[in-house]
Amino acid sequence: MKIAANLSLLFTELPLRERIQAAAAAGFDGVEIQFPYELPAIALQEALARAGLPLVLINLPAGDLMSGGAGLAAVPARQAEFDAALQQALTYAAMARPACVNVLPGRLAAGVSREQALDCLAANLRQSAEAFALLGIRVLVEAIN
Repeated sequence: MKIAANLSLLFTELPLRERIQAAAAAGFDGVEIQFPYELPAIALQEALARAGLPLVLINLPAGDLMSGGAGLAAVPARQAEFDAALQQALTYAAMARPACVNVLPGRLAAGVSREQALDCLAANLRQSAEAFALLGIRVLVEAIN
């Protein structure tokens, strides 16, 4: 069995770069970082190489989702922001090489019907999957519970 450490939740007393080595020392087989964008992709890649660990998963930037907002992926009025987040994640992933990228669906935005949100999400997932396929990176989606 292979187990990856979620470095957004583990070893948080350390700077992100040092958490990778801590995960290796603790015996983890890889790492996940929800939003790794505080660390330049080249620095992350170098830290992963030093620790001998693969990057298993990152999230696409999600706008205001983590602070209680609707996020980006299922909000038609925020399409330009989603497109910018996708480009940021693609640029980052080209260097850091995660196995998977997670697109967070978000919450139903005020004034948006469920059908509109699902149509927007489906289109954004297709766009993301096509873009990351060129890098050999899988796209995942987790619903918020």
